[in-house]
Amino acid sequence: GLAAQLANEEAAAKDRAAAAEAKAAELQDEKTAAFFRAAAAEGRAAAAEGRAAAAEGRAAWLQNQKKFLEERAAQLEDEKAAAEEKAAGAETRLLQEDRAAEAKAAQLQDEKTAAVSRAVAAEARAARLQNEKKFLEERAAQLEDEKAAAEEKAAGAETRLLQEETAADQSCADAFQGQEDDGPCSVQDLVHTRGIGRDFPFVAYDMSAGDEPSVRILKIQCVGVNADEYEIEEVDNKYIVVTIKRKQSPGVGASMWSKRFYFSDGLFDFKDQSLERGILTITLQKQLPCRRVLYSSKLRPAMGATGYLASWKQDDPTCTSELYRPGQSEDSFELVDARNSVSLTAACSDAQSDASSLQSVKCFLPNTAFPSTDGHLLLVQNLRVGCCVKLCDHTDARIVKLQLYPPQKHKPYKLVELVTCQGSYRVSASHRVAVPSTYPSQGAKRADMLQEGDDVIIGSKSRKLTKVTPVQARTELNMVGFDPDRPVEMFPVSPWGMQTWGEPSATPVGMELLQLVGIPNFAESELQFAMPTEYDE
Repeated sequence: GLAAQLANEEAAAKDRAAAAEAKAAELQDEKTAAFFRAAAAEGRAAAAEGRAAAAEGRAAWLQNQKKFLEERAAQLEDEKAAAEEKAAGAETRLLQEDRAAEAKAAQLQDEKTAAVSRAVAAEARAARLQNEKKFLEERAAQLEDEKAAAEEKAAGAETRLLQEETAADQSCADAFQGQEDDGPCSVQDLVHTRGIGRDFPFVAYDMSAGDEPSVRILKIQCVGVNADEYEIEEVDNKYIVVTIKRKQSPGVGASMWSKRFYFSDGLFDFKDQSLERGILTITLQKQLPCRRVLYSSKLRPAMGATGYLASWKQDDPTCTSELYRPGQSEDSFELVDARNSVSLTAACSDAQSDASSLQSVKCFLPNTAFPSTDGHLLLVQNLRVGCCVKLCDHTDARIVKLQLYPPQKHKPYKLVELVTCQGSYRVSASHRVAVPSTYPSQGAKRADMLQEGDDVIIGSKSRKLTKVTPVQARTELNMVGFDPDRPVEMFPVSPWGMQTWGEPSATPVGMELLQLVGIPNFAESELQFAMPTEYDE
């Protein structure tokens, strides 16, 4: 019973110890909660202090903002005063400008009156100039008569001089004949005092045969001149220049003679030349104007209201026209040659081209290049009649006609700029441009008839036009005729080039030699300057 009692007391003691431990843990939890509550109180106190500091800072900022707004209001007041002052000044200036405008209007009115007076004076001056022009024309006619008389007098003088020279030659021959009986004579006795062939007289006359263009013969007396001692140059189909460079030979002195032959009655083409018996004969053929019918009410309308149908020929597009004649069927036409009025009849199944191709074809601009037969490029201004170029079909063509159209000051030429992805090309408005076509007669189209999106031939392929722009320019135009008349590639060359440098060269050999001998401090130009020009033997 005692052991049981002790066990009960021990269990009760353990229970009290456990209760004490639980009480201690509870006190510890309360202590921890009190610590956290104290920390939270301190945090709230710190937050309150922070809010108080923030409130003080915001109060200071608001004070500064108030001060800034007061200063800004004062500044705006100053700006308002300045603006009002400026507006007052602007009103003053506007008033002054109105007064100046009124004064300018009065001045312009005075100038208008003065201009009217000057116009009246100009009309009077024009009338006086007209009278002076009439007087000058009469004077020019008088001078022409005097010139004709002078030329006739000069011709008579040349005739008399020739007769005198003939008589002198005859007298010299007679004197020589008379000396034969007296014995031999020296060479000096046989030399005419005037010399042989000191001048190169010339004469020109015309020859015509039926309906053919007139032929002008130019003969120049060339005593002692060989075939390699003269030169004939044709300049722009306008005039020819004859240059004689005679070498010295026994009894005949060396001489240099040059003359430009220009005829006021038209243009002449060079045809032939020959040198026989001391006479240089030059044959020129007069150019006849190419006349073409552009419209006639007697012609049958074709392809709309144009009155005619033109197609591209491969012989001479500038001087032939293919027109419909009354009474013909739609599948035939009559070929009219304007040069000799010979009519031919041919068949045409689908000839369609623009009517304006009958106009003069002033083709190429300056600095347009063509491929030559040797692989180089020839500029159009350097072409000569007889030169050869390479056509698009890789055959050769000869230049048979050249015509230069100078710039017109008051009437610029009509051009067309054709742009493709490969580049831009400028030609005259009436220039024929090659276009893709199955039929040869339809393989050309006027430049001013092309539109954006049309196909043209660039190189050997068909390309679309991305832009077509008509322009006007005061420039030279060069008309070129090829034989055979087939498409040829043109390359526009820029008249201006950009200056560039090549690959830097190495040290010249001369400088290397100088460096080897130990004198590298002299430039090559200095050494060339110091080099003597004369050496003593």
